[in-house]
Amino acid sequence: MFFLLRVRAIIAVLVFVLIGAVTLSGAPNASDLYQQGMQRYQAKDYKGAEFYFSQVCQADPQNNQARFYAAVSMAMQGKPGLAKQQIFTVPY
Repeated sequence: MFFLLRVRAIIAVLVFVLIGAVTLSGAPNASDLYQQGMQRYQAKDYKGAEFYFSQVCQADPQNNQARFYAAVSMAMQGKPGLAKQQIFTVPY
């Protein structure tokens, strides 16, 4: 009986460790990248915002908000051609 309780406890600890390792090692998702982009955009760090919003667009081509903010960030850096291209790129 004691042995079974000990095995269960060890398995439970291993499961929690594995779940935590997967969560901590996972790549940032589009939502996290978008939030980073918004923080940079609101701080007027348009170069940083462009980076994060472009990452969101690569991860989620249908994310029109990220596409818009990426384009505005490009325009604010004096890159109107890239901004126009970003807006008129049709996601597949």
